[in-house]
Amino acid sequence: MHGVIQRSALDIQLKQPIQVKYKSQREAYVMWKDKLEQARTIATEYIHKARETQKTQYDKHARGHIFKVNDPVLLKKNFIDPDES
Repeated sequence: MHGVIQRSALDIQLKQPIQVKYKSQREAYVMWKDKLEQARTIATEYIHKARETQKTQYDKHARGHIFKVNDPVLLKKNFIDPDES
């Protein structure tokens, strides 16, 4: 779009003004490093909230297994028994 500075979703989420020019390369590095750290923090918070929501929904509908005598079951053996070899 002509005459409009494009903003990233990160700028909108962090509600920070757009900084077009940097005084030095170091200043640009520090600014972007700070923005990325903030974005990582926000993403981590959203992941934890989503995980809690998913666990709550799973726990609402999960049913335990009820086994009876002589029901066929699959046994998984993750180790090698030295007596069998």
